[in-house]
Amino acid sequence: MIVGCITILLFLMSIFSKKNKALYIVLFIWMWILMAFTTGIADEQEVYMSRYASPELWAGNSEILYNAIILLFRKAGCTFYQYKAIITFIQLLLIFTTVWKLSKYPNIVCCLYMIYPFPLNVAQMRHALATAIFVFAIRYLFEDDKILIKINKFKLSWSDFKYICLILIAACIHSASLIWLVLLVAKKFGLKTNIVFTVFFNFLIIFLLSHQNIMKILEVFGAGSRMGAYFSAEYQSSSWRHYGGALLNVTFTAALLIFLCFYILNKKSGYVNKSQVMLAMKANISILCIYGLIIKYTGEVYRLQESMTIMSLIILFNALKSDGFSKRKISKNNALVFMGVFVFTLGMEYISVGMHLIPTILKPILQNNILINSIF
Repeated sequence: MIVGCITILLFLMSIFSKKNKALYIVLFIWMWILMAFTTGIADEQEVYMSRYASPELWAGNSEILYNAIILLFRKAGCTFYQYKAIITFIQLLLIFTTVWKLSKYPNIVCCLYMIYPFPLNVAQMRHALATAIFVFAIRYLFEDDKILIKINKFKLSWSDFKYICLILIAACIHSASLIWLVLLVAKKFGLKTNIVFTVFFNFLIIFLLSHQNIMKILEVFGAGSRMGAYFSAEYQSSSWRHYGGALLNVTFTAALLIFLCFYILNKKSGYVNKSQVMLAMKANISILCIYGLIIKYTGEVYRLQESMTIMSLIILFNALKSDGFSKRKISKNNALVFMGVFVFTLGMEYISVGMHLIPTILKPILQNNILINSIF
């Protein structure tokens, strides 16, 4: 009850104080408390505490950088919860500094992130760290600077190089992060090219590329055994292979976000920063290359699209005109986009958490916080 009331209060305050720095810091501290001190959440004991207590048991099942981070904290004598508190602080710092830098309305963006996908990030420690690195990296999708490489019309800038390096670092924490490199296609090429690329990539995965070739790439990052399990006959025939939920997630997300981008782009007036909106539209198309992987191998890759939510929120709110999004009034155009984004976050929270994960994710966040319970 306490957690829910404070969260709702912060959300309402953020609507009226969209870029108040003091409130932004309070949001950061509150989300860190939820992320660092929640206990008994899904996979905590069987996966993350086991990884930390016995890293040798996870050899071949843990990416090289993530394993190195665990070994470093163990060598420093940290307990699991000390390690968790420090890592989650770093994660949120990467996200919050990026949102503050890129967003016109950072408080609203972070509050909507708190609805979705933050609860999943609380549970998915390894993916959450990779997500934080990705979010930090998106600043380099927003900018171009000195050209490093030029091949005909293709240009690779210093910003692109930094983005690539950060995604490779994220892939050393969660191998699937490598797929975020396709967002460079969204940055570099037009809408039609992105559609053709997505269709071709899915065709390649489903009909041409063998799982052995995919494994050769994934083994470089140190989690060959874990990722290889998804390709096994046992997994493909097991109850874990059901991918309807993942396809529902991906389809609902893509449909609504692409529609909102399309709506903004086709309004002659009422919105700004349309080049960013076009980037978001192309990015939400190019990431649909995960369809092939979901259909043929595993639904787990839906998380790559989930992590792009913060980027989409930043861009969609940046498109709103400031004079029509104030404490006293909101224009019709801005209201439509705000309601669309709000429906999206609530809808995805229901699909991703509300349908199946209330006992394992939502209830622990609301009830099992050792710091909050010690105070109240």
